[in-house]
Amino acid sequence: MPDASSFLSFYTTQSDSFGWRQNVAYVASDNEYHNTAWTQDGAQLDVHEIPILLQSAWTNSVGYAVVEVENQAALQTGRGYNFAVLDQSTGELIETAHLDTYADGAAVGQMIEFLAAIPNGQIVLGAVSDEGFSRMTDEAFQALESIGSARIRDLEYRSMWAIIGRKGAASGSVIEGIAPFQADGSVVLKDTLSVLYEQGHMISERIGPAFGWKSASFDVTHQDSSDFDVSVYGQRSAIGDTVLLVSHFKNGRIDLSTIDAQEFPFLTLVAHFSTQNGSASSRLISWDVYYDAAADVALSQQLFTQSADTVLVGQSVTFYLDLYNIGLNKVREVELLFEQVSSVSGRNTIGEIVVDSIATDRFVPVQMKWESGAIPGLKKIYITADPQQKIAELSEANNGISTQVYVHADTLEPSLQLTFDERTIYDGDLVSNHPLIVTRVFDNNPTPLTDTTSVNLYLDGVRMSFAQAGLISIHSSDEKDVRGVIIFQPTLEDGVHELIVEIDDFSHNSVSTSITFFVESDLAIKNALNYPNPFAQDTEFRFSLSQGAEIEIKIFTVAGRLIHTIDAGSFPIGYTKIYWDGRDDAGDELANGVYIYKMSAKTEEESVNQIGKVIVMR
Repeated sequence: MPDASSFLSFYTTQSDSFGWRQNVAYVASDNEYHNTAWTQDGAQLDVHEIPILLQSAWTNSVGYAVVEVENQAALQTGRGYNFAVLDQSTGELIETAHLDTYADGAAVGQMIEFLAAIPNGQIVLGAVSDEGFSRMTDEAFQALESIGSARIRDLEYRSMWAIIGRKGAASGSVIEGIAPFQADGSVVLKDTLSVLYEQGHMISERIGPAFGWKSASFDVTHQDSSDFDVSVYGQRSAIGDTVLLVSHFKNGRIDLSTIDAQEFPFLTLVAHFSTQNGSASSRLISWDVYYDAAADVALSQQLFTQSADTVLVGQSVTFYLDLYNIGLNKVREVELLFEQVSSVSGRNTIGEIVVDSIATDRFVPVQMKWESGAIPGLKKIYITADPQQKIAELSEANNGISTQVYVHADTLEPSLQLTFDERTIYDGDLVSNHPLIVTRVFDNNPTPLTDTTSVNLYLDGVRMSFAQAGLISIHSSDEKDVRGVIIFQPTLEDGVHELIVEIDDFSHNSVSTSITFFVESDLAIKNALNYPNPFAQDTEFRFSLSQGAEIEIKIFTVAGRLIHTIDAGSFPIGYTKIYWDGRDDAGDELANGVYIYKMSAKTEEESVNQIGKVIVMR
């Protein structure tokens, strides 16, 4: 969309004529300028600033000269006189000369001839390098005075001298510098030559859109040795390709009525400027385009309503809106697109309506019914007029509105309860290598869970299949609020495993849970300790078993005497706690000190021991 300044060029009149005009700089600020500028006198070729630098100097007893034009050396300088001639109108470097009057007796005459041949008015840059006094004659001094020098006769042996002269200029009317020899001295001259660019062009902002094109006109003040013309380009759409329709038109009025506005709703004008002598440019005072303006469809957020902001899943919402035509022509076949936008699935069409026609300054009421579906949550709805941008409009910023509807679920999400071999485990617990894993699904929705597509089990990232016999099954249950029981009995290898259970209930409410656990085939006692330790009265032995086993704990003095035995009995896989009252076999409290415990786990196939210390401190 163009910014606000772009509309400064457009206007209407009481006779319903619509047009575009630029006649001052501020309304032409969005144009593209190439070697051109819009000044208080109109649009014209811009001024080209050419910096000039001359230097005649000595450094470490070495003389040298510099002649630079536009930050570039005009010539390779050397001992004697160094000249560069510039065109007075364009600043173009015409010719250069290096004349060693110290070493070459003929160089003085050559310098006289060189300066005499330069046409009057041309700019002459000159600088002495090292030595320019030797062999000079009165005729040579006169030749240098012909470019405006007033001080050349003050030149001495190895003097420094430079001039920004002009052929035919009066003596003393130009920039000149002179100084006697100095080991590290210099004469430096700087100036800027201001000339017009030889050619340039100006590209207008985009004009339109139009329902029909009429004409274009331009008011130009021509100058001697300058030229001006206008070309017209058409754009097939707001972002389409550009086609040359009228090339280098020189008269003041262009007939645009043959241009098909439906194919080319936008135009661009290009003004071409050129000058032959660089002293003057044609000036574009103003240019205009007349056309019938296009329609402009619009939607208003303030005038939009809906039947409800909040509904339950499955309920419908009706949207009410007015589609306006605020343009200057009738519009036909306007499409309205209704979309639901999701960060997951993107834009999804939920409805389309085509309005046959809308007259100028009129509107058409529209309503659309939307079914909320079975998935709860905040639903974002976008409504767009002319989504394919088939209608050329002045602005498309008013072509869209948005709304939202919150869809409530008809039930709470289900909850899950997992057991392994009839016990609840936690992340990092040990389980058997062939556990019976039971998942109970609790839900306030009374519909039983029977659809296998609503259940996903992932073991170590791999989805488990109901098609594999005996692996997964779904069962009903008489337990309160249990809508289904999922039984899963895998065979597991040793190591770390992760189980993820995902459930969708009848209303598509989802729940997911995951658990990480370990499998270890060999019997082992893991993480054994007693707490508290030290203790005063009693303590608990805490540990995990990799397999179900019989547990016995014996307490010894540090001298090795057995003072108490705990026959704890059989314990399943996983975390276990065994209480000890801190007394010996006789029921007496132990004295303060350090004692040794030996924890033994036994199965029919193997046994393991774990030894640790307990401290009694009162």
